[in-house]
Amino acid sequence: TMSSSSARDALLKKQGAYGKIKTHAESKLSQLSHLDEVAYALYYKLTGGLTSKLTVADEDTKFCDEILGSVSRSFAAVIRQLPEKCCLDVLIFYLVLRALDTIEDDMTAFGKNHAVKVKHLKDFYKVALEDPTWTMDGVGEGDERKLLQEFDKCARVYQRLQPPPRAGVAD
Repeated sequence: TMSSSSARDALLKKQGAYGKIKTHAESKLSQLSHLDEVAYALYYKLTGGLTSKLTVADEDTKFCDEILGSVSRSFAAVIRQLPEKCCLDVLIFYLVLRALDTIEDDMTAFGKNHAVKVKHLKDFYKVALEDPTWTMDGVGEGDERKLLQEFDKCARVYQRLQPPPRAGVAD
């Protein structure tokens, strides 16, 4: 079993309900009785998993792809399977939402000054997305914190998107 300090450290790496909600109600034997799922899992493992359709053309895009995998394994797998023409648009949209969620979820970074947090949330689209040097430190935990600390990379990728997806993300 985990010690209480290592369990606490594990929980600090992720925000939200990670580790707090039981994920499998069925026994392992019952899960193995779903032969179609076992076959797909084995196929997935033996073929090396899913192949990403994301074109990583520069260091900023590489960061976005890597941080996506760190802040959401399940959404990352789905986003990377989207058609190539919209994969990057959706990836940036997700990272913007994750950054906003991280700011909103942090109950200590802004102290009792709720108005400052609300201002950051309301102005995010015109500050963080339009300023290619904008970053935020001291908010969130683990990889979500890193996303905000290096958000300038996401902003630069956002600024290279075509106008229609940019408008959708900013909205």
